Amino acid sequence: MARQTGKEERLSILLLSNKSPFPPNDGSSVAIESMVRGFVAQGLDVHLLAMNTPKHPKSPSDLPEELQGHVELTMIEVDNRPFMGKALYNLMFSKQSFAVSRFDDQTYRATLCSLLSEKRFDFVQFEGLSLAHYLDDVKKQHKGLIILRAHNVEFRIWERSARHEKNPFKRRYLHIQAERLKQFELEKTPQFDALVPITEVDRETFKDLGISLPSRTAFSGRAFSTSVEKDSEGPARFFFVGAFDWLPNAQGMGWLIDEVWPLIRAEEPKAELHVLGRNCPEGFRRVSGVTIHPDRQDASGFFKEHHILLVPLRSGSGLRIKIVEGMSLGKAVVSTSIGAEGIPCVSGVNCLIADQAAEFAAHALQLFRETAFRRGMGKEARKTARNYFDRSSIGRSLIEFYKGLR
Repeated sequence: MARQTGKEERLSILLLSNKSPFPPNDGSSVAIESMVRGFVAQGLDVHLLAMNTPKHPKSPSDLPEELQGHVELTMIEVDNRPFMGKALYNLMFSKQSFAVSRFDDQTYRATLCSLLSEKRFDFVQFEGLSLAHYLDDVKKQHKGLIILRAHNVEFRIWERSARHEKNPFKRRYLHIQAERLKQFELEKTPQFDALVPITEVDRETFKDLGISLPSRTAFSGRAFSTSVEKDSEGPARFFFVGAFDWLPNAQGMGWLIDEVWPLIRAEEPKAELHVLGRNCPEGFRRVSGVTIHPDRQDASGFFKEHHILLVPLRSGSGLRIKIVEGMSLGKAVVSTSIGAEGIPCVSGVNCLIADQAAEFAAHALQLFRETAFRRGMGKEARKTARNYFDRSSIGRSLIEFYKGLR
């Protein structure tokens, strides 16, 4: 539990995660890494128990030097690859959501129980619903506060993805999985002591679903330097960042390529779209003006090299970390309503929002052609990011919230 260091009380927290966030090279890793650094900045001792999966292979040596001594990282090898045979077996012989059942691992459970028997923590925080299988194990051994940090309203992602799926068999499968995930989410979430949604939109959604836990919204924060990022030289370049093994990214990018990009290229034949994301479909590589970049550890460097962030999501939930990253670096953003959901975006002020292909293309072209307008919007975006996404302020507010519930 809390330890006395002189007159100062040092609190301890155990974070449970389905991946290590080091290095933070995808959206959820950025969100978890931000939380870890926020807690460390507030003087907490942090123990992170993370799965190490084939999809997100990491190494304990990736823990940054400045966090060593403040963060204890334990990684458990978990092979949760979604093989077709496993998916079909789950569909036919199980009532559980395949999306979360893949994270139910006996070695991870044994390590968690052993850790809880050896150490005492003030708080245990679950980084996402996929770890909720371990809630009963934690309750048996931990008497302090147990928190669910909800990165999304999970079943909403599957519901929205099903709406945009053209294949009738796949659409039916997504509907089934969405319903199973909803049942799991509504069953498990109320069993926690507190809920930390990542946006106010998600917080209100949980309330509408009848979940009345004490809650506090905590955006995915970041640190800000005093220097201002400058546009890279040369003509403005569009860019997209996102892994294509996440269905909303694949669907959104398909819409962008099929319906939006031809409108942009018809007006500006030299326009370029640069795409960073693993498992990019081969068809995208053959589209004129589109360049696919190999997956990079330094996603922030990719942001800095380009100018106009396109976020064409038509499904999903939670917070689009890519928008937070872009805004914090002063990038102009064009997004759909769902893409910008939960972010304090005001279209025409700090971003541009459109849900129809023609309007989305028109916004993108305006930013491409009007340098002063693009830079002004980027400046407002960075100002918004500093006001809402400062990691230190978010961590401090969250710890005060937890202390008030003890």
